[in-house]
Amino acid sequence: MNIIYRLVNRKKEKNNEFPCYYIGSKLNYVPGEYWGSSKHPILIEELKTNISNFEIEILEHVNNTKELTLREREHQLNHNVLNDPKYYNLQLANEKFTSAGRKWYYDPETLVKGYFQANKIPAGWLPGYKPEEQRSKKWKQVKQCKKTGFKKSDPNLRKHLSDTIADTEWILRSPNGTLYTVTKLHKFCEEHNISHKLRLTKKFGVPIKKGKSKGWCVVDKKR
Repeated sequence: MNIIYRLVNRKKEKNNEFPCYYIGSKLNYVPGEYWGSSKHPILIEELKTNISNFEIEILEHVNNTKELTLREREHQLNHNVLNDPKYYNLQLANEKFTSAGRKWYYDPETLVKGYFQANKIPAGWLPGYKPEEQRSKKWKQVKQCKKTGFKKSDPNLRKHLSDTIADTEWILRSPNGTLYTVTKLHKFCEEHNISHKLRLTKKFGVPIKKGKSKGWCVVDKKR
């Protein structure tokens, strides 16, 4: 059967803790084998650890499968799921989940993380990345700065990288063995439908094994 359902965390509902509801749809629903597809990190975690707290209420049976998503969306709009903090829903049916208008938040106790719009931020969660991710991100920035002399946010970094590539003479070998001497690498790659990332190879004389540059080889480069 095809259904529109409301997933309910009965324990949280009883204690007036929110969010505790989720409205979704399921094609060919089999009781006990499906518990939603929400991107909400709290719901995902609760289903992993306390699935026995959940029940599914069937809101509607839909015979026409082409109308399933439309009916799901109508139920979500009728219940105002995006603005009601009682609902786990972070998007409406038939909409791709994106980070637009959302920011990273994480739970300092469990370290569960996720993107949230302003009205869906869980109580007690902190903005930004988890501490270990912040350290990792900072270290990557330090490495980049040591390598180029520019921070990642520095607007001069792109110009520096472009100038570095432009000043380099590349000797490339195609999969059929033809040698090319190239100064405008980016343009050459576009013309030959290969990835300009071959400039990142560290193994000269060794053909690239996969990707758009498969079979191509950087023989040498000179500044």
